[in-house]
Amino acid sequence: MREIKTVKGCKFALMKFTLLSAFILFCTQAIAQRADLTVDFKLEETEGSLFIRLTDEENNVVETTILPVHAERAQYTFQRLDIGKSYAVAVFHDLNGNEKMDTYLTKIPKEPYGFSNDVRGSFTGPPSLSDQLIKISGDQRISITVE
Repeated sequence: MREIKTVKGCKFALMKFTLLSAFILFCTQAIAQRADLTVDFKLEETEGSLFIRLTDEENNVVETTILPVHAERAQYTFQRLDIGKSYAVAVFHDLNGNEKMDTYLTKIPKEPYGFSNDVRGSFTGPPSLSDQLIKISGDQRISITVE
């Protein structure tokens, strides 16, 4: 009888080990399905703040942040983005601290701005979302010129 208990104990331990291994594998795969997007901003001015917005492929706002500017370059990392999805970054450089994009009467921006893929808008408005999208395939770094 004692040997049977040992075998049952081993089966239970093996079952616990298998379940724990499956859980760890699941968690590892869930973590592996996320990546970071680091954005380097090239700036013309060394003061003010960057107002940064990340949207998904359906134009839903995923994250916004305000980043103080102290040099001609700045950097921000969006963390844990879904691999396989596409995202767009839009930024404007608030030079006067009023926390809004200043425009001329014609709605053309007075302050520097930029979009992912360094696409530019036209007199009719900002570039299309599809032109701005970046597909996440792993940790990535992009650069945006803010002018």
